[in-house]
Amino acid sequence: MSDDRMQVARAADQVVIRIIGRATMQESPALRKAAEMALDAYHLVWDMSQCEYLDSTMLGCLIGVRKLAERLKRQMLIVADDSRQVKLFTTSSLDKYFDFIDECPEVTTDWLDIEPEGIDTDALSRHVLVCHERLADRGGADGEAFRRVVDRLSTEIEQKDMDCMLEEHDSQIGE
Repeated sequence: MSDDRMQVARAADQVVIRIIGRATMQESPALRKAAEMALDAYHLVWDMSQCEYLDSTMLGCLIGVRKLAERLKRQMLIVADDSRQVKLFTTSSLDKYFDFIDECPEVTTDWLDIEPEGIDTDALSRHVLVCHERLADRGGADGEAFRRVVDRLSTEIEQKDMDCMLEEHDSQIGE
């Protein structure tokens, strides 16, 4: 049984999203949605003080959320001490991309759990693709590696789309 959890609470003019344990591609759509809703009206704090692992999809998701925060002129901060920053964010120098603070603001509401979404495989594949495109766009050696992942995922998605179109076409002809 895993102790991984995602939670959200309010703190003054901020929403705090806390990740306990691991956050992967399976959790990232729900976390993205919670962050987007928060940014509609509030600044955003990601509490990573208890986070042990972020996969590349989650890192790409965080880049997208930061870009949204910038467009909305909202602040996005990440709670992570130096050792956790090194552990979680050194990929593509993301430890230099995000703004970090040492302590989480005091929350003024109860913590609510964020449940992973039941997302279909096509939507998840496209979400993973977009997140990896963000990492690839950062450039450098890591960016090149992520670009190869993007190219492979794009090819797989295009092939699946083509297969679906052919199946649909064949079923219409058979009617």
